[in-house]
Amino acid sequence: MNEQHTTAWPDVIMGISFGLGFLILVTIIVVVCIRAFVSTKQASAALARDDAYRKLAENYDAHLTRAATNERDMRDELAFIRGRVEAMEQLLRSVD
Repeated sequence: MNEQHTTAWPDVIMGISFGLGFLILVTIIVVVCIRAFVSTKQASAALARDDAYRKLAENYDAHLTRAATNERDMRDELAFIRGRVEAMEQLLRSVD
């Protein structure tokens, strides 16, 4: 009952090759998945940044419009006050 077990080297090499090939394939798949995940995160970060810039530009435009309106109102009010002051000056000159 003494059986000799002979190792079939071609089978061993085939098994090791299959194992290494499987590990390489898994590594490639993992790397591709990680790259896709990173690309997705970068794209969503760029989108969020673009939205923030868009909101900033809209706020700037609203403030600029409000400032222009305030400036126009102040010019109108200043013109009204000048007219009143000139009328008072004329009244004071006519009294003299």
